[in-house]
Amino acid sequence: MIFKLSIVLIYFIVAASCTITEQPEPSPKTDEEVIQESFDHCLKWTNNGIDPTPDHILTVTLLTFYLGGNSFNNLKVIDDYFVANPSKKENLETAGIGKKLYGDIFKFFCKSYHSILTFQRCAESKKNAMTLTTLKELKTFYRVMAFNAINSK
Repeated sequence: MIFKLSIVLIYFIVAASCTITEQPEPSPKTDEEVIQESFDHCLKWTNNGIDPTPDHILTVTLLTFYLGGNSFNNLKVIDDYFVANPSKKENLETAGIGKKLYGDIFKFFCKSYHSILTFQRCAESKKNAMTLTTLKELKTFYRVMAFNAINSK
């Protein structure tokens, strides 16, 4: 009887191990695909989670909220980028930040502040981090921080 039970138990173990398969790693995306997905997510996030309309402009301030999150270390990224690339600052107030400039800034952000991650992993990390908070929450966070800084002087 114990022998039959052992055989049945071994059968179930073998059957279970045969059905467990590892998921293949997703194929790496090109930088262009990563930038497009990240840009689309940024536009939607800066439009309060609503798909942006064609007249939605990604401003430096909105991009600062997106890239900075609630990390003061990341807030400098846009300033650092424009110090390194002053000619790119032209026409930002009227034209906003397009996909090409966004891609350049985002690559700079990943290389400067998250250099241990691949570009694709950096974009996924930023997307996941920003999914946890809203633009309204970040604006409130920075207002409180500014108020506290002013009152502490």
